[in-house]
Amino acid sequence: MTSTANRTVTAGKRTINVKPLPTEGKPIDFSGAVGRFDFNIKSNKNTLEATEAFDVTIEVSGKGNLKLFELPKPNLPGALEVYEPEHSEKVSTKLSGMQGRISDRYTVVPNAQGQYPIPSVAFSYFDLTSKTYKTLNSKELIISVTGDSRQNFEGT
Repeated sequence: MTSTANRTVTAGKRTINVKPLPTEGKPIDFSGAVGRFDFNIKSNKNTLEATEAFDVTIEVSGKGNLKLFELPKPNLPGALEVYEPEHSEKVSTKLSGMQGRISDRYTVVPNAQGQYPIPSVAFSYFDLTSKTYKTLNSKELIISVTGDSRQNFEGT
């Protein structure tokens, strides 16, 4: 025969002391990332026609507080039309911590032919292992745009 009983169970009192992050050596672009990360920026096309769209993706992967900071934004030339990014997360949380990858994918449309450099982007985080701030820099991307945007619209 079974019976139901209500019981209150406690695990005892625990105190957690959270240390603040050091202010010394803190990069100006630090957005709160803590852990161990890799950083990458890439484009799905390096050569394209005027008014043809391409994507620029900024990605951080690794282990740490992946959902608690903002990704850096690319500094794109003014001649490029840039749309709001599509944010993506592939993160799992285990007893050992949070790990995975997060990314922002920007759709970009050039309006004229030319060479468009996308400057290096920096990502800073606090590394718990070394107890120091680290800054990772992406490579500069060069986007080559050929053709004339007027031809695409006027059919000439």
